[in-house]
Amino acid sequence: MSVHKVFVDGQEGTTGLQIDEYLRRRSDVTVLRIDPALRKDPAERARLLNAADVAFLCLPDAAARESVALVDNPATCVIDTSTAHRVDPAWTYGLPELDPGQRQRIRAAASRASVVGHLAHRLFGRRQEDDCPVPGRAGSLGDGR
Repeated sequence: MSVHKVFVDGQEGTTGLQIDEYLRRRSDVTVLRIDPALRKDPAERARLLNAADVAFLCLPDAAARESVALVDNPATCVIDTSTAHRVDPAWTYGLPELDPGQRQRIRAAASRASVVGHLAHRLFGRRQEDDCPVPGRAGSLGDGR
């Protein structure tokens, strides 16, 4: 079995912690870890980003853009959980249910994917036969603020 190297840039935040917890349970993944004292060091982050097969960016938008600029390994697949690249045409929108060809576009792009927001996922991720409204709230607190 092939073991994939994964780096979670922003592994101390809520999203990063959840991804890290999930990855720790997998036997086909080695999670690359950054020394907490070096987590804001661009050289150390660049080393880990470029050593990874897959890098998750669990950062605010500006920091996610900075991280992408550090990646020069064309084999590193970058998955951004921020909104920084969500509508960037150079990135693949990571919602396979968006249309019939989207899953294949995600697989073909393989180097840059943006993660969908929770409201889009609730709307497009529902089953087609559901004809009930999709409740959801915008804002960082989930209440529109």
